[in-house]
Amino acid sequence: MRLLVIDDRPMLVDLLCSFLRTKTAPDGELFSVEVETSYERALEHVKLAGNRLDAVVIDDRPARAGESLALEVIRACEQQRLIAIVVTGGPDLQRCVRAMRAGASDYLRKGAPEQLQEDPARSLAEAAERRGMYAPDPDAAWIETHFEDLVPVHGGKYVVVHAGRIVDSCESYPDVARVVRAFTKGAPFICYVPKP
Repeated sequence: MRLLVIDDRPMLVDLLCSFLRTKTAPDGELFSVEVETSYERALEHVKLAGNRLDAVVIDDRPARAGESLALEVIRACEQQRLIAIVVTGGPDLQRCVRAMRAGASDYLRKGAPEQLQEDPARSLAEAAERRGMYAPDPDAAWIETHFEDLVPVHGGKYVVVHAGRIVDSCESYPDVARVVRAFTKGAPFICYVPKP
C-alpha cells in the first residue's frame, strides 16, 4: 500500500513513518511511505496522485496551516478515491464531523506512541477491506484457470472477460478500448494472451 503521511510536526511524522515502514499492509507488502510536511504541497501531490497513492494519513490540526486546508486535502483524497485517515492531537466532535463529511475513512486520536503506531495501520487495513481494494478479481482467477485453453484459440490477442466468460478478443488495444467503453455495469478484465 502506497501511503502519504501529512503532518507539519516532523517528530510525529518520523515516529509514525518509521513504524509503518516495518508493517505489512493489506496488500501483503510493507507499507511504502512518503512524507509531506507542507499542506499546500500535499494538496498538489494528492490532486496529481493518479494511481501512485492508495491512502493518506493526515493531521487535521496543522500548526502552520488552517483546518480548511486539511479538509481540502481530505476532499481531494475522496475525489482521487484514496483512503484518508485523520489523526488528531485534540479530538473535537465538530472537527470529526467535518472531516468525515469531507471523505475521511476514520478519525483517530494521537495517544501514546504505541497507539499512534498501531491505530493508523489497523484503520488503513479496515478501510481497504471495506473498499474491497485487495479482493481477488474473479475474472482474473477465471483466466488463470483457463489460460492453457485460451492460448491455441486466442493467442496473439487481447481477451476481454466479464462474469466468467469471454466477451470478445481483439488484436489491437484500440479495439479493446471500444469493447470496454460499451460496458455499462462492472468492469471487464483484460488480458493479453501470447501466441503459442
